[in-house]
Amino acid sequence: MQAASGDSVKPRARFVGWPLLVALLLGTMIFTVRWLHEPARPIAMRLPTRDLTFVGAPVCASCHQHENELWRGSHHQLAMQRARDSTVLGDFNHVTFDNNGVKSSFFRDGSKYMVRTDGPDGALHDYEVGYTFGVYPLQQYLIAMPGGRLQAFGIAWDTRPRESGARWMTPPASAGTRNRQRLPKRRL
Repeated sequence: MQAASGDSVKPRARFVGWPLLVALLLGTMIFTVRWLHEPARPIAMRLPTRDLTFVGAPVCASCHQHENELWRGSHHQLAMQRARDSTVLGDFNHVTFDNNGVKSSFFRDGSKYMVRTDGPDGALHDYEVGYTFGVYPLQQYLIAMPGGRLQAFGIAWDTRPRESGARWMTPPASAGTRNRQRLPKRRL
């Protein structure tokens, strides 16, 4: 080839690696996007679980005497207890409570504390109270459901003195914002 002035011009070399470069860039982008969207995997740790057992408060108290004294009798210690005569504060003497048209009954079956109320299917069933939850100003109950799970019951016992409490009620958080009551704070 000759230029207009008579100089010869070399033909421009054509880059043949474009498909390779495009494939490399696409592969890098795909890898980066997948890597950014992949959830982080926690580092696998092997903890010694074979010999771990619940040791209970007396073992802890042997080293933490002051903390144990502060904890004993506190709301934290009494927060969740098995349902027994010494822990259940509610009236389970065949008392009925109406909550939006559902009549729930509280009674005893031997040493068991029971609630007859509507179940997941809408029919009335008897449920055993497994645990108490709290001591003041409300005591709620965990009832044993089929399959071994526990369900927090939506009706609680107001543990305040008879003038303002000592009754079954729907806890304020469950009653909605319009009927919310303010319960006074009190230390045991």
